[in-house]
Amino acid sequence: MNPTETEPTWSFVECPMCAGRRGPVQRTQQAGDRHPIERPPVCPTCRGDGKIWQQAKGEREIRLGEPHVAPLMDLVQDLRSHGYDVPNFDPYDGGVNAKVLFLSETPGPMAVASSYVSRDNPDPSAKNMGKALDAAGFARSDVVLWNVVPYCVSSVDKNRHATGQQIRDAAVHTQAFINRLPNLRAVVFCGRQAQRAMAHVRLPDGVQALATFHSGAQSFNRPHCREHIIETCNKAHALASSPSL
Repeated sequence: MNPTETEPTWSFVECPMCAGRRGPVQRTQQAGDRHPIERPPVCPTCRGDGKIWQQAKGEREIRLGEPHVAPLMDLVQDLRSHGYDVPNFDPYDGGVNAKVLFLSETPGPMAVASSYVSRDNPDPSAKNMGKALDAAGFARSDVVLWNVVPYCVSSVDKNRHATGQQIRDAAVHTQAFINRLPNLRAVVFCGRQAQRAMAHVRLPDGVQALATFHSGAQSFNRPHCREHIIETCNKAHALASSPSL
């Protein structure tokens, strides 16, 4: 330490991405200075992606009324009118033009914080999903991401699982969502909880159901699970790329 500096002290500030979560900021005081020097390290929650995401979030909000997203946002708004906390769709994805729907369980803490279900959320599940989709060769316009329980069960600070009753009750919303995807070729149910919804929805003729592991770190960091996720994405991509009947 510079002899003119006092011993560092630590306080906490809100990360602009993580809302209620707080990242540490080191403050050092130069001898004779009236104001401390702030040296914020990378936020331990979002790993420094928060500022980038905040900029992209504003761009996304502008696009929510575009034709490929608006019919899906109508469903979101209807759920919100009944008191549910439902994140937005990502307008950078395919929306109603998507050929493959990837369904996870329920919005996680980062979707709660960002207000979007997006592969660009700064959390391992979203980033791993993005890696698998890229490895399979998907264009973003071919894909849409959603959850079998579309509303937030988790909070920013705590990840919670949906109950079987919540999954069954939400099937009507999942069905309504599926019915708004006219170009659909496949639905991929990601994780055991999401797969519980398979018995409660009806896919259109010609649309195939696929199942794989959730893209969270617990699965993705295991080689056989990661390989299965990527293999399933490859199958879905092949279905999306096949000629229309």
